Amino acid sequence: MKPLILISNDDGIKAKGLKELCRAAEGLGEVVIAAPDREKSGAAGSITIWRNLKAVKKGFPGAAAAYSVNGTPVDCVKLAALKLLERRPDIVLSGINHGPNYGKFILYSGTVGAAVEAALLGIPSMAFSLSSFSPDADFTAAKEYAAKLIRLVLEGKIRMNSRTMLNINI
Repeated sequence: MKPLILISNDDGIKAKGLKELCRAAEGLGEVVIAAPDREKSGAAGSITIWRNLKAVKKGFPGAAAAYSVNGTPVDCVKLAALKLLERRPDIVLSGINHGPNYGKFILYSGTVGAAVEAALLGIPSMAFSLSSFSPDADFTAAKEYAAKLIRLVLEGKIRMNSRTMLNINI
């Protein structure tokens, strides 16, 4: 059985970084996306509590399934891992964030928050961020680095236990 790869982010379902991370994971397993329906940067570990979450199935190149969720990145990971998917993801990937997530940014990052939530659920995870805020930022190197790292983890060459979260800035 192919590994189940869940991908989320905080920049929203239409973000360039999400498309690039999906391309990085393509061919390495069954890719499913659950991402916010709009930008949720700075959402950190927040959850939605005063309204129902809604997941709308979307077409997404390179993904077996994709859901646009009216919630935070943490909501997306929880909803997918606990309700939408028929089996538990083997790994959760978050990003590629458009901007760095190191230093104080980690405390506010929805990209990191989604990966932390996966680890809290007992699923190894990686948060990927591009260290550029430029509107025309090139995600190529980040995508290529992410693909190599994901492959090494899924092949067991880099071992991650169930509660491990890596934060990678490229």
